[in-house]
Amino acid sequence: MAFIARWSIDVPFGKKDQLFAVLDEWNAWGDAHGWPQARLVVGSIGAPESRVEEEYRFDSLADLEAAWAKLSDPKVASFRDRIAPFIVPGSPRWEIFRVRGG
Repeated sequence: MAFIARWSIDVPFGKKDQLFAVLDEWNAWGDAHGWPQARLVVGSIGAPESRVEEEYRFDSLADLEAAWAKLSDPKVASFRDRIAPFIVPGSPRWEIFRVRGG
């Protein structure tokens, strides 16, 4: 059974381009460390324009847990520190969805 792990954040006005530059580096790290390719979506209609979400598809919860275990890499702490100025405090959250069909 597949799962979608969605990480959502709100970004201060005028900071998206800077955020995307760090996320590009993060996704390159993820590719090198076995994370699935992220799908990046941005709020447009009916969602705050400040909202940025990355979605990752995993074939199982075990795969998701294995990916999260890789977050102990010291490079992740560097990304966390670099991305922090572009995230509204209190807005980050993970949501996990079970895929039904397709």
